[in-house]
Amino acid sequence: MPAIPDNLLAATMGRKLATVRRAQGLSQHQLAQDICSQPMISHIENGTYIPNAILLAKLCERLNMPLEQALLSHYPEIDQQPEFNQQIKQLCNAHDYRGMLDYLDTTGLAEHLELATDLQTYYYYHGIAVFQELHTTTDSLRELQMALDYTFTPRQQVLTPTEILILSSISFIKSTPHTNQTDFEHVLAIVNTGRFTHYDENINILFYLYSLALYQDHHFQKAFAIANQGIDWLSNHDSHYMLADLFLLVAKTATALNDPQAATAASLKSDTLAEIFNQSRYHF
Repeated sequence: MPAIPDNLLAATMGRKLATVRRAQGLSQHQLAQDICSQPMISHIENGTYIPNAILLAKLCERLNMPLEQALLSHYPEIDQQPEFNQQIKQLCNAHDYRGMLDYLDTTGLAEHLELATDLQTYYYYHGIAVFQELHTTTDSLRELQMALDYTFTPRQQVLTPTEILILSSISFIKSTPHTNQTDFEHVLAIVNTGRFTHYDENINILFYLYSLALYQDHHFQKAFAIANQGIDWLSNHDSHYMLADLFLLVAKTATALNDPQAATAASLKSDTLAEIFNQSRYHF
């Protein structure tokens, strides 16, 4: 098991808190007043100290910055639809797929969308909600393929992060016990060779879904390797999105591989991350 990148959390938090503090014209001393010491703020912003959940919440409150706004990932968004984007983000964070399906079916937004990328995003969310809530594989795959086809062509060499996200989701839904994972391997090869337009945190999901598919098919050694590759990927891109979930997968696979020491270490890290970032993890 590779070393757990403690500096990843500290660096990510520190940069974001420092950016918001400076934008509001506050000094480190003003941010720290009645909360902690100024040197502690300096350590946090420099990435040498990780605040606990209570301290982090107080700092975010002082900055008028919701904890999830400061620390959660970017979700695919529809252009000029801030209310929709915020509602979808909240439903995603709560894993409320029934609510997401109801919301998508009642907004009537799809009828007014013109950009291919916006329609792609809408049908991606709808396809995922159908799969998670109704468990209808055929309908979900049809909607996800429709979402992909808005921008993707079979001969396309360079993909957008949203296209990678959709292909990863399709690969997971299509995966069944005792089948090969050629679809996942194809997407992973695209990512490993840098054939994407730009980095976006949604690419992180590839590693989680691939490892989970392998875990569910009892390919524990490879699931362990892919989850740890994902952790390294996140560390290299200064991201924490899906990190708690990946560590949970490492813990599960390590348990299956009879490595209790690695399982305990990964489980503790997953719990810590979930508490710090106020995230609910996917349980399986």
